[in-house]
Order: sequence, then structure tokens, then C-alpha cells
Amino acid sequence: MKFSNFIRGVEVIKTNISAEAEFAGLSEDSRNCGKRIPFICLEGEKSDGHDYMEEASRRGAAVICQRLPSGFSGKFLLCKSTRRADAVIHSNLAGNPERKLKIIGVTGTNGKTSVCHMIKAILEKSGKRCAMTGTVGNYIGGTEYPAEMTTPMPKELYRLMADAVEAGDEYFITEVSSHALEYDKFEPVTFTLSVFTNLTPEHLDFHKTMESYAAAKAKLFKKSIISIINEDDAYGKYIYENSLGIKYFYSSLRMISDFTLYGKRSNDSDGIEYDMLGENEAIHIISHIPGQFSFSNTLAAASAARALGVGCEDIALGIRTMKGIDGRMERVSSNADIEVFIDYAHTPDALENLLVAVKEFSGGGRLVLVFGCGGDRDRTKRPVMGKIAECYADFVVLTSDNTRSEEPKKIIDEILSGMTLDSLKRCVIINREEALEYAIMNAKAGDTVVVAGKGHENYEIDKNGKHSFFEKEIIKKYLNKRRSLK
Repeated sequence: MKFSNFIRGVEVIKTNISAEAEFAGLSEDSRNCGKRIPFICLEGEKSDGHDYMEEASRRGAAVICQRLPSGFSGKFLLCKSTRRADAVIHSNLAGNPERKLKIIGVTGTNGKTSVCHMIKAILEKSGKRCAMTGTVGNYIGGTEYPAEMTTPMPKELYRLMADAVEAGDEYFITEVSSHALEYDKFEPVTFTLSVFTNLTPEHLDFHKTMESYAAAKAKLFKKSIISIINEDDAYGKYIYENSLGIKYFYSSLRMISDFTLYGKRSNDSDGIEYDMLGENEAIHIISHIPGQFSFSNTLAAASAARALGVGCEDIALGIRTMKGIDGRMERVSSNADIEVFIDYAHTPDALENLLVAVKEFSGGGRLVLVFGCGGDRDRTKRPVMGKIAECYADFVVLTSDNTRSEEPKKIIDEILSGMTLDSLKRCVIINREEALEYAIMNAKAGDTVVVAGKGHENYEIDKNGKHSFFEKEIIKKYLNKRRSLK
């Protein structure tokens, strides 16, 4: 690709690269660049690509930077933001696929995955072809592929969009993380519609304050033609005021909103039911995903679909026929005498919502909780989650959950600092498989065991790296062992 096309849309300050020069790719790693693959200097939390400019130049690579050191003698392009340039260039390399798709973004601390899957289910019931990318996996042309992060890096993101175009998908639904917005991964994208679910303390190790966290989220709604915003959330008004284009509120608590609900009721562990009220119409919603949070999640998805012009019958059918989401309030099938649910909940708000939901239908037995907190992540939430655990669970098993470079005991001690439970109502088992075995084998008949934090994940990360850990299969193994001993 000629350099003039390669950088089309980049905010260039200065360059000494010929417009006719030919390039074949772009690298964020100075070890993988070369004469036809420029090196782009990205500033991260732990390193700065600008420190590797000279190394890249020695390899014969042109350098794209936002700071130019005095005396630099290599080929360069100086731009306003290398993060924005990274997204724009990868879009150019992929053929600008975002212009050929209707892109739907869902952001918020919790509920992104669920709402994305629900919107996809509704649109497909209405006859639309949908691609999707998010925490659980990537779906292109009806095929599922593994996902490494909530929002992929631009190189993968725009390739996935290009694959979706080639596969004949019309919609591209994506979870939009606050990191992705802060790092401008969607710089060249105009969203057909975006959804805001909620905002609770999370990623404060990165954003530092809730105000900065909210400001990052608000960026999405300045790039959206239609915005669907949760009026019940404390930051809903802020997002609404910072949204451009057409905007709607949805609310599961207020009767005066653009989209609201009436006659809501829980059907125990079988799901929820209500009527969604819009302008001069009602849609009867039945979902087989239980819990109070399902009211808000289904309402968000139904509101988004209605704003896109999807028919009422297709909306109701899409939600009613959706079986559930891997690792989200998922019942692990078994004929044992206890119930076991796994969920991705790894924030204080998500954990509380999960435990409240399970309490609603857990019957007379105890609620046993197995959970931990991730290493190298926001430490402030650890004691908060400990306090929530002891408020709702009858017995708590504290264990490891992707400890990364941190010592597991240190993380657990910080969780314990928020707890006052009698030692007879809690225990610490650092090894996660041993913790699962203990919880399942020592549960009493009629108990409900909730395993939080990993959900769909099939791996564990510790100081030795990433290794396989199929939590659902491990749980099934001990449920079978429990059953065989009865």
C-alpha cells in the first residue's frame, strides 16, 4: 500500500517519508518491524514505544511517533496521537471495513457480554446476519473463534470487521471496554447504535477516579448515531448529556422513561417476565436467564432493537428463545443433591447482583460462595468484595483467581480485611481446584454453591504464566464424585 493511502485519516504533523513509499503492515513491536513494516510507538501503562525508536530505525523501519527526539536521523512520521493513528492505519490496511457494517457498541462495568448476546439473538431472529466480538468469544459468519480480551487490539479488531464483511454479515456487535475508548481503538468508527449499561467502581488502577472512568465511557456516545442509556444508573444522566445524535433512556425502576417495564416478576430459577412499554406499545418479555439484573439487561437489548426498528414479535422471540450465556449465571448440569452456578462476576456490583439473584431462588439451603480477586488489578475492590461476600453468603471459600505476578495469600489477606465473619463461616484454600472440591464435597443437601470470578474462562494465570483450567469440567468431576458417594 502506498504511504499516502497507508496514513489516510492520520493527524500528521510532520514526516520525511515519500508518499509513494510502499508498506505492507504495521508493528507495535520493534522486534517485528522492517523496511516495509513501520514501527508505531505506543505509550502503555508499563512501557513506552518511543524508547525503542532507535532500535526500530536500525532495522530499517520507518517510525510513527508522537514525540520526535532531537537528532533522530531515520524515516519518521510525527502525529498528534499514535493510539489514534494505530486504529486508523489498521482500518486502512483492512480496507476500511467499518464503513461497510452497521456497528453496535455496548459499554458499562457489568452486563456488556449479556446485552451483546441478547441483541445478537434478537437481530438474528429478525433475519439479520450478525458478527460479534467480546469477552466470551468472537463470532464471524456464524463461526465462533476464541477471544483474548474484551475489545481486541486494532490489528485484530479491523481484521475481524473485514472478515465479517467477507462473510456477509450486516451487523458487527462489540463489547467496548473503557481501556479501548481511552486508547482510541475505535477512532475511525461511527457507531450505528451504542448502549450504556452501568458504571460501578472498577479499573480504578487505570482510570484513578470514577470521573475519569465515566469520561472514558462517554467517548463512545459522541461517536454514535443512536444512544441507549440506563436512566437508573447514577452516571446515566452524565452519559445522556454527553451523547450526540438520537438518544433514549431505558429504566427498569421508573415508569416515566423512553423504554420501561411493567408487571415484572421473577420465575425463580426459570427466569423473568414483564411487559416492555414504549411509545404506544407493549412487548411481553420472557427470559430464561434468572436474576434481577436480567430485567435491566433484557430491557437494554430490547430497547436497542426497537430503536433499530426491529419488530415487537422478533424482539420477544429473540429473548425468549435465548438459552443463556456461557459463564453467566450458568447452572452446571448435574443430578447431585446441590445446585452449582458459575458466573464471571469479578466486581463488587456484579458479585452483589449475583448473590442477590441466587438468594431469590436458592430455597432453604445455604449459599456457599467460592471466589477470589485477580492479581495486578484494582486492589481497592478486594475488601469491598469481602464485605459483600459475608453479607450474602452463608459460607465463603476464599481462593485464587488469576493471581498473575502477585502472591495469592497477599490478595486473600486484602479480601479478608473487609470481612468480620466468624472463622467457622469461612475458610481459605489457595489452590482453586482444591477449593472447588472442598465446597462441593462439604456442601449439605439442598445447598447452592456459587463459583464467581472466572465464568467462561478455561485458563488460570499465575506467576508462572497461563495454563489450562477448565473450571466447569472440574466442577462436574466433583459433582460426579459427590453423587457416587451417596
